[in-house]
Amino acid sequence: MSECDKLVEHREDAQMLSEFVEWLTNRGYAVAKRTEHPGYIDNISYEPVTESAYERIFAEFFGIDIDLVEKERRELLKSLQNKGVKV
Repeated sequence: MSECDKLVEHREDAQMLSEFVEWLTNRGYAVAKRTEHPGYIDNISYEPVTESAYERIFAEFFGIDIDLVEKERRELLKSLQNKGVKV
């Protein structure tokens, strides 16, 4: 199964996750990444996750290589262009 196929397979699940994150945001919550800084007094920090990072996070959750998805998309586009299909 290609990575693009995996992405399509999990489209509805990813949509539900997106809606959940939006629901959280509308209630004043934020999704954040925890980072540890050994050796410092305040050795843990939290960085808010930006909306643009969600696609990558969701893909990782579903076991999808998002970089490979993009490569497959480019290859498909090139193949269609080589066949004379206007895209």
